[in-house]
Amino acid sequence: MKAVFLLAAVAVAAAMAVPVDEKSYRTPATPELLSVQKNLLKLFWRVQDFNTYTEQVEVGKSYTLEEDIESYKSKEYVKDFLIAYKKGMLPRGDIFSVFYEPHRKQMIKLFDLFYFAKDYETLYKVACWARDRVNEYVFVYALSVAVYHRPDMRGIVLPPFYEIFPQKFVDSEVVFKAYHEYMNHKNTPDYTVSIPVSNYTEFWYQHDFEQRVAYFSEDLGISMHNKFIQLEYPFWMDAKKYSLTLDRKGELYYWIYDQLLARYDLERFANWLPETEPIDFVNHIVKTGYVPHVGYMNGVDFPVRPENMKMEDLEDMTVEDVLDYERRIREAIDLGYFFDRDGTKISLKDDKGIDWVGRLIHGFPDVPTTYYGNLTTYAFALVSHIVDPLHKLGAAPGLLEHAETAPRDPAFYSLHKSVNRLFIKYKEHLTPYKREDLVFPGVKVESVEVDNKLVTYFEDFEFDLYSVFTGTYESDKNVNIKYRVPRLNHKPFNYKFEVTSDKEQDVIVRVFLGPKYDVYGKELTLNEKRTKMIEMDKFKYSLTSGKTVVTRRSEDAFLTYKDEWSTKSMIEKVEEAIEGKTTLYKEETYHCGFPERLLLPRGRKGGMPFSLFVMVSPYESTATESKTFSLGYCSAYDRVYPDVKPFGYPFDRKISEYDFNTPNIFFKDVIIFHKTLEEINRA
Repeated sequence: MKAVFLLAAVAVAAAMAVPVDEKSYRTPATPELLSVQKNLLKLFWRVQDFNTYTEQVEVGKSYTLEEDIESYKSKEYVKDFLIAYKKGMLPRGDIFSVFYEPHRKQMIKLFDLFYFAKDYETLYKVACWARDRVNEYVFVYALSVAVYHRPDMRGIVLPPFYEIFPQKFVDSEVVFKAYHEYMNHKNTPDYTVSIPVSNYTEFWYQHDFEQRVAYFSEDLGISMHNKFIQLEYPFWMDAKKYSLTLDRKGELYYWIYDQLLARYDLERFANWLPETEPIDFVNHIVKTGYVPHVGYMNGVDFPVRPENMKMEDLEDMTVEDVLDYERRIREAIDLGYFFDRDGTKISLKDDKGIDWVGRLIHGFPDVPTTYYGNLTTYAFALVSHIVDPLHKLGAAPGLLEHAETAPRDPAFYSLHKSVNRLFIKYKEHLTPYKREDLVFPGVKVESVEVDNKLVTYFEDFEFDLYSVFTGTYESDKNVNIKYRVPRLNHKPFNYKFEVTSDKEQDVIVRVFLGPKYDVYGKELTLNEKRTKMIEMDKFKYSLTSGKTVVTRRSEDAFLTYKDEWSTKSMIEKVEEAIEGKTTLYKEETYHCGFPERLLLPRGRKGGMPFSLFVMVSPYESTATESKTFSLGYCSAYDRVYPDVKPFGYPFDRKISEYDFNTPNIFFKDVIIFHKTLEEINRA
């Protein structure tokens, strides 16, 4: 992901967790970058309250947009914002939803100020000014997207969103306990307490099968993964307006959620649940109910959705709109082309076809037609507003309207399942790979081994609830009231592949994992498991002539990232680096991927069989730097992705098992166990 101004410092801090010799392309953070990061952290500190940092307050008070209009790339963006601001924008304390058009338009006007500021100094001044003058949700959202997309902010990391708005992730009972602890101990030196998650999840586990996988859907890493993807690819962002060149944006968007769905279904299989069912838009029914138990910072709870609710039309969209958009996209896929606004035929049958399909389905503004609408956004809005579609009851926006909370709702996966069917339909129109498309002459994978037993387990994770309270960082830095919740992790493991080659050459090693059996115990055919394979790793390797033993650590997987640091830890590390006590490193792709600890799906107590797939293919990169494999799920700004093959290759098309029987491909059965920490420690 891209860094933005205040965020730069955070990304730098988090990046130091990986030794520089393991990531040799990291460069030390400059004093200027560290200063930017520190300023950003201050701006995000307890945004529900007015800024307590005097220097930023004074910068905001002394700043006048009208007098500094020349510091923006276009005066019109400043004028548009001032008109909206003087008319009245969403007040501080109110709930913001990017799905609600009036809110979104206001947010975009603020984002334009942040994005089109000519330099960091202007960005910092206008951010200090806006910090106490606009709605806090709007401020955080607009600034976060700006940080991701401004070229001068690459290398910056945002503070954890679950610490900025903890009420969205912590049930009300814990918030009450935390506030009680704070009021009783805020003056106690070095006071630390950890409040465990309440037992409602355990209760529902016994009464609702869907709660068997709540540990995954409510995992903070999954929440942040979805948040970062939506910051990277906002549905409202016009690439032309913002001069963004994003290679394979539509295809990557498809691949990200295809993988998340496959990963979610593997968790369901591990818990004896069938794969996710799509939303029934034809009959307007959402089968799965959900009680969030979380809320907004102003005390309003997220609405509860009972089971088997019927979708109703909203004020500005209908269920039929969604069905129409889906039908039109299906027709375009079947025809193999669509028409833009000028009547020009655009083919879907070439290498860019999947990218166009992704852009059509997601409804990106740069799609050259409005005929196909905004299927994904409309579908999510209909389900999110199902409790109060016409706003008669004053219900708050649902979980699905916020990227950081949407994955908590089982309907999130059903919605993406509905959308993903269109991608699968498109892929089924493609010619299956032939043997000559897969074979790598002169190369053979002789064996595949996995060092160490594959084991998953639950561990406790804590994060700071400082945003629940009021006060400065200095006054509260020694008061640590935390929330403790169990989360999935796995023991580290290593791959070892023995490969023979008839010559010295560079190759790409592709590693996938998929289920061996379905939930009913039936062994899956290769074609059946194709859509359930998750990409574990992909990396460049240099083979020697003869035999090469390729080793790879699980923690080096290119699509994963380590845990982010807490806000307080970031502040401390950045200050230490500024003082010269430590060195922090810049990392441009931090958070562009999947949580490393969730690389393995949960196993079972007695072991769960999986199929491990390894393929060695020619290195056909179009990129100039091999390090760009680290892009993960990040946008390839002004660059191209290093792998010329489609995302998901070779499982992105229908499969002939005969054609997959090539020397450079190797399947291996592996077993994943799930154990308690006590069992692991005793071993």
